[in-house]
Amino acid sequence: MSATPAAAADPDVASQDSEDTFDRLVEEGEQRLGRSWLGLTATGFLGGLDVGIGVLALLLVEHTTHSVLLGGLAFAAVSSR
Repeated sequence: MSATPAAAADPDVASQDSEDTFDRLVEEGEQRLGRSWLGLTATGFLGGLDVGIGVLALLLVEHTTHSVLLGGLAFAAVSSR
């Protein structure tokens, strides 16, 4: 048998948890939208650079090894930092 408390199975509790999660996401989104243009530009540039380096790693490894799997692993390794 499950050791789940009765309150966790209550639909009202699950609904409240969903509402709390949604409210937190909206607050975080408002903070992100309120960032300065410099902050947004810097974030976009660094994100693009990160993905670009990952694609370069993918292409280099795939060309060298002729393995799509190893290329994908190279992309994941570089982009997960």
